Amino acid sequence: MEDINPLFYVELRDDFDDNCTVREKSPSFPGMIDPFLEARIHVSSGKVYPVLQVKGDHDLLILDDRGFLYETPRQLYKFAEKLF
Repeated sequence: MEDINPLFYVELRDDFDDNCTVREKSPSFPGMIDPFLEARIHVSSGKVYPVLQVKGDHDLLILDDRGFLYETPRQLYKFAEKLF
């Protein structure tokens, strides 16, 4: 198996959970998948994620909570303050 060499590490922004709560009550994208609510399926607050690739101007390729590759909007994350 190949070693994983992340470019850098990220964690969810501090306001992620609050944004999810607001978006559940009042959807921003009626009839579409909300990026915050979808991300909640793959990632958790308080965890650090390795970024394997920056995809275009808006997306990151990370390893999610289950160890799968997950392409996710960059706006949901901040640089990790502590690695682990």
